[in-house]
This record gives sequence, structure tokens and C-alpha cells, in this order.
Amino acid sequence: MKNSALSFQPLLAALVLCLASSAAAQEYRMWTDKTSGKQIEAAYVSANAATREVTIANKAGQQFTLAVSRLNDADIEFIRQQLNPTPAPAGTPPAPATSPTAPGTPPAPAKKGKAAPAPVGPPAPPPPAYKIIPAKGFKGPVGAEFIRAVPKTRPRLIHNAATWASLKERAGTDPILAKMIETIKKGGEDLLAKPELNKIFGAEKVRGGAEGAQAMSRMATFGVLNFIDGDPKWKERAVREIIALTDKVTFPNWAPEEMDLCADFTVGVALGYDWFKDGMNAAQQATAKEYLVQKGMEALAAKLEGRPVPETALTKMAGTVDDKTKKPAAKPVEKDPKLPPTKAEVTAASALIIAAFCLADEDPAAAKAAAGAVDKVFSRGVAAFAPGGIWHDGMTDGDEVLDSIAMVLQTMRVSGGGDFNLGYLEGMPQAGLARLHLTGPRGLFNYGDADASGLKHTWVSTWLAGLHGNLGMKATTGSGQPGASSAFFGTAGHVMYYNPWAGGDGAAAAFDAVFPGAEVAALRSAWDDPAAAYVALKGGDNELLATQLDLGSFVLDLGGVRWAEELGTEAQRVGGYDPNPADRTKRHNFYLAGTRGQNTLVIGADDIEVPKKDPKADPNKKPPAPPLTGNQKLDAKGTITGFNSTPERGVAIVDITDAYSTKARSVQRGAMVMRGATPGIVLQDDIALKGTSTVEWRMHTKATIAAAGNKATLTSGNQILTATLVSPPGASFSTEEPPEPPTEQARDLKAYHVLQVKLPDAKGEQRITVAFSMGAEAPATPVIPLTQWVVKK
Repeated sequence: MKNSALSFQPLLAALVLCLASSAAAQEYRMWTDKTSGKQIEAAYVSANAATREVTIANKAGQQFTLAVSRLNDADIEFIRQQLNPTPAPAGTPPAPATSPTAPGTPPAPAKKGKAAPAPVGPPAPPPPAYKIIPAKGFKGPVGAEFIRAVPKTRPRLIHNAATWASLKERAGTDPILAKMIETIKKGGEDLLAKPELNKIFGAEKVRGGAEGAQAMSRMATFGVLNFIDGDPKWKERAVREIIALTDKVTFPNWAPEEMDLCADFTVGVALGYDWFKDGMNAAQQATAKEYLVQKGMEALAAKLEGRPVPETALTKMAGTVDDKTKKPAAKPVEKDPKLPPTKAEVTAASALIIAAFCLADEDPAAAKAAAGAVDKVFSRGVAAFAPGGIWHDGMTDGDEVLDSIAMVLQTMRVSGGGDFNLGYLEGMPQAGLARLHLTGPRGLFNYGDADASGLKHTWVSTWLAGLHGNLGMKATTGSGQPGASSAFFGTAGHVMYYNPWAGGDGAAAAFDAVFPGAEVAALRSAWDDPAAAYVALKGGDNELLATQLDLGSFVLDLGGVRWAEELGTEAQRVGGYDPNPADRTKRHNFYLAGTRGQNTLVIGADDIEVPKKDPKADPNKKPPAPPLTGNQKLDAKGTITGFNSTPERGVAIVDITDAYSTKARSVQRGAMVMRGATPGIVLQDDIALKGTSTVEWRMHTKATIAAAGNKATLTSGNQILTATLVSPPGASFSTEEPPEPPTEQARDLKAYHVLQVKLPDAKGEQRITVAFSMGAEAPATPVIPLTQWVVKK
């Protein structure tokens, strides 16, 4: 049976693009899971070369994806017959590559002007055939459904024995994969000379710097080397790491009060237990299981369900005492079911599913309890990417969420009998496109609390490409050599999720894109050109707890420099900055979270508003700081209302009226990229005020600014950008510096400067038009209403 399963892989790989056929046109037959003996009557739909899976559909039209290695010989022979096409005559050219139509995917414009460089590596295969599952009405798996078909064999997390063997075989013929494995091996050799992980007590760390994330990195590194290189030293060291992570002195607990940190420990040890159990003695296995259940699964389940964390998860460091008065158990926290899950909740739910898969056969009760605690959190987390493929709190939080989702769906696809079509749920096929378009020549569009440096979990793009094809990313090269402080999967993740689509260069279908739901648009003049013009702007929803008041904010790249910068987030654990549903005012008094700290409009900041006195207020108590005037409304929403992409230009318009509705009848912001030999960018705001107000146009930059009248020169290194204030007549640029600590903020913003246009006592209709160019003069920019920017079809 093993030989039959393995021989199926090269047959699929040779075909590259899997053949799909209609279930209605095929015979219904019984498919048999050789592990459990369970059968299902269904018709063949398609097969996938990258994951070695077959998709079938029952008579009710429901589709299921099964790992080929789990099927019996008769099923595999049947699949062979379906995948036996008549060879094309010699010399027949290949069919043109096509991309599936997905919401948020604009039509591909003809690439006139500056052509994008040709791909460096071999082209990726055409995307695999799949069907996007609408999010509306979708009911994902809940509870024990996640672990309905866990095999009794190991390994079974992320890969099983057959898929590890397939990767090892491919490494012998694929130079890209082989090079990444060599990089991992060098890092593994360095790790052997370093000590095992040891908890640093009292150190407050962000997630990526904590030991749980480092445990995930080490397990991934040693796992790849164990299954592909095969030297026993990798298993021996991995077991030592597990022993350290489950030692009552070294790690008496796994940070149970913080879901994301605890989740990382749980995933790291679950992977280690699954992959290296045969290298552990009985006592070590028992201790690892005890930790997984008590320090990980029970703690995470309690947090998700709003219960107090069990005492067994709260073990203190040896030699310390808890001098705090024990508080009574808190009542379960009831969350608004309409709100999407948080990043930490999805991370915790994913860890629970991984741990439940790990222990399903050895501790069924613990596995069932863990899966039950997940309830609908995981499925709702996947659905939260609909419709445009962007997580509601921004791209970097979505990057972490997708990493957690990938682990679970990959595990379910290779070991659980299919992923319930979650990998094709609306939003997932668009996620790769969003990652592509919202990364400009000089970095990520880091709106909200996002980090400015870019997407860090790059292996997520590799995984997405295996499901939906390469929509334009370059052939994956990994994330560098793992080290002692490396976090998460890194290059090992690229290896574990490796597939033909990620191994070849992709070509993007369009320069411009708009993503509904998140209400974000991105426009550019060229791909694979670090000097290309790029602008991305957003609408969105200020009511989301972790948001900044940034409707209309934008970033701008030109000539190899990011000129308009998003400031990102505050320093960690600054009092009052964390989202608080009971009082959001304090958070948005922070410059970084309020409207003044964004690249958008501030309307009415100088308007005189006398607060009403509270007759019941204590005269001896200092009143709370009033909210900063000029902030956008906390419940405002902005919508992309116009989008057009032609060979000459890309245009996007966002309606942000709701953010300023107390002061204005209408506020529209438009962005335009003009392509060609000398690309340029235009930002325009069409405003209709209700009365008289101050209007400020603001842009944060690290460049030095020299402003004179309607011209501003921005200098960064040897690059110079010219900003021209085309309208209104008589207006001029000015500059301002962000506030310095100590104020309400902790971050030092002295590296940034503010380019602004201030219209005092503005009334009626106003139009602010700013053009950007790398030349001394701005391109000819006729001042016309935004309603005329979009070409009517």
C-alpha cells in the first residue's frame, strides 16, 4: 500500500495542473479510509498535486478533501484512471495561465509604459482548480468535529509520514528547496551549541520575543531536519528541548493569563510530542502530556470560555511565594457574539485544535474538552477574512492569525480527512492577493497598530500559494537561518508548506486592487521596481476596538523612498492604550491612535467648544482630560466608493463623511497613480462643510521638509520629492512636529515630521489637491471633482 501511495505523487506532479470534472458527470462510488475503515459514497471532483489530495462530492453536493495516502488501493487506482489524459501532440503550446475570479480582484490592465522585469526563476504553474465557498450562510465545524478522523499513527501534525517522505524526495531534485534545507541545517548546527530554552522570570516580552514562540522555531527546525536530513542528533536535541519546556523548575507555567503566549508553548510542545515521541522514554512522555493538558489545553480552554484559569496551570517558580490576597473567582465574561474573534482568541483556538489532534487517541477526554472549548471561534476567525482577504485589525495581526489557521488546516488536510472547505472559504483565496498588493516597494501598508517593517510570517504566503496558486509572488527563498532567539517557523515554515506554486515566480494580474470589507485600496506604477510609485489608502471601521481613528489614511512610495509614513503602534503595555470597550476615549487621546497622528484630515480641531459642567462632580477631584478635538467619530465607517484601473493610471476614492459628520455634509478622498516614464501621485479631498471650521491636511514623514508657499521639497538621502499644492488657490504648506514624551505616549517620534495644509475658518465647499513627483515640477494636474476621476463604462 505504501508503494502505491507514493507512486501516485509523481503522476500528479507530472500533470502540474490537476484535472477537475463535474461530480454530476461521474459515477458515485464508495471511498474507503484505510486507517479507520470508514466509507463515504461520493463522486470524484479533482486532485491536487501539491498536497496529494483528492476532492470528492456526495449526492447532496457537499465536497470533501481527502489525503491520498489514507485511501485504499482501489481508490488510488480509480484516481489514476481519472488522471490519464490523452497526450497533446508534440509542439502544442501550453495553455495560458489564468487566475480564478475572486471578490476584490480587479480586471487586469494592459501593462503599458514601464514594463515589469521578467521573472528571474521558472514560472509557477497555473493556479489549481478550486471553487470559492461563499461566506454567507457558511457553517464551519465546531467542537469535536475538528477531530472526527484523527489517525492513530504518528507523525500527524502538519505532515504525516507520507508527506514528509514526499518533501524529502523533492529536496533531491528541487534546488530551491534543497538550498532552504541547507540554510536550516546551518542554523540547526548552531543551535546544537546553544543551551535549551530557559524561562526568564520577571521579563515582560512581546509575543515574538517570548520563549513559546522560540520553542515553535526550534521544533520546526529540528522537525524538518529530523524527517529530511535524518541524523539522530536532531531528534535527540528536540527531546531535550521538550524536557526543558516541561520541567517544573525551568518552566513552572506557560504564561496562562496571556492566551497568545500560552498558545505558542502549547503548539511547540504538541509538535515536539507528535514528531519526537519515539525518542522519549515513558516518564518523559507522561510529563509532556501532563503539561500539554494542564499548562496548555486547560488554561487556554478556560480563557476562551471566560473561566478562571485552573490552579494546575498557575504553578509558581520554585522558592517564590504569592503574597497577594486570593481574589474570588470572576464571573464568565460574556462577549458580544456579533464581534469577530480577536487575534489572541484565534491563536488560542488553533493551539487547542493542534493539541487535541496530538492527544486524540491517548487522552480522548482532554482532546474532546479542548475541541469543545473552541466552539465557533476558529471557524469564525477564518470567516472574518471575508470578503476581501484582510483581517479586521490590519495586515500584521492578520499575518499572525493566518499562521495559526495554516497549521490547523494543513493538519486537517493531511491527517483529518479534509478541512471542511475552510481553505476555500471566501476571504482565504483573496488573502494572498491582499498580502501582495498591500506590500509596496518600500514596505507594508501598516495602518492601525501594525508594525512598519512588513509581514513577518512569510511562510504563510507559501502555504496560501499551495491552495490558490501563485498570484504574483516571487519564488520563495525562505526567511534566513534560524538562531537561538528565532521565533515561529521561519525558513522551516517555507519548507513544511513548500509546493510547486511557491517554488516558481508568479506574475501579478493587475497593478491596482481594492479589497471590500476592510475597505482598502492599493495603486502602483509597476511591479518588481523599488522606485515605482505606490499609494495605498483606507476606509474601514472606527468601531473596532483595536483600531486607530485613521479613516482616509495613506502611505506613499516613490523613487525608492517611503515618503508618507504610518506611525504604527505604541510601546508595549502603556497604561490606557490597550483597547477598552468601557472607555475608548483614553486610548484615542494618544497621538498615535487619535486622528492627528494619521495621514488624514483633521476637521474642527481649533473650533471652540466649552464643556458643560457636571453639578455632581467633586470640586476637589481633578476632572479627566477631555478628548482631543478633531478626532474622528468612534463609530464612523469609511467605504471605497470609486475604483478604476487603466493602462495609464489607477484611481481609488474613499467616502469618509461619517468620520466628520458633525462638521461636514460630505468628505471624499481620492488617490491617483499616473504610470509611464515619470510616474506621479495625486491626493485630492473634496469637502462640503456645514458651517465654519478649521481643516487640516496632514502627512507624516521621516524626510526633511522645506516648505515655501504651495511647494514643499522633501529630502531623504540623495532623493528629493516635490509636493505641489494645486488647490485651493492661495493656500500654502506648513510643517509641524509630533509631540514628544512625556505626554500621554511612550514612543519617541522625533524621527518624524508633519507636512500639513491648514485652512482656518473654512466654509462651504473645499478642494485640497496635492501632487507628488520626483521632478522639480509636479505633472500637469487638472483640478476636477472626484466624481469625474472614475471613467464611466
